[in-house]
Amino acid sequence: MAKLIIRHNVEVKQEVVLDPSKISIAGRKQDADILLEGEKCISREDFKIFVEQKVWKLEILSKMGNVLVNGEALISAEMGPGFAFTLIPYEF
Repeated sequence: MAKLIIRHNVEVKQEVVLDPSKISIAGRKQDADILLEGEKCISREDFKIFVEQKVWKLEILSKMGNVLVNGEALISAEMGPGFAFTLIPYEF
């Protein structure tokens, strides 16, 4: 079981159990799988998390390029235990 912990301004706001058979979309769109509320800098569909060949992956959907790992913008990444990224003001 994979779990995504979402912090907003350091406080844990959500813990989402990820389904490996489903693509999870994150953003401010009301029907997003991972709803990121109340921030103008968040796109309607910011990123997606999915499994490909038994590996969890993160892929950026927004053209804004605001998802950061260790302070650097990314387009996609493989995720594993302890993988952390930021979409200000959220931390994952």
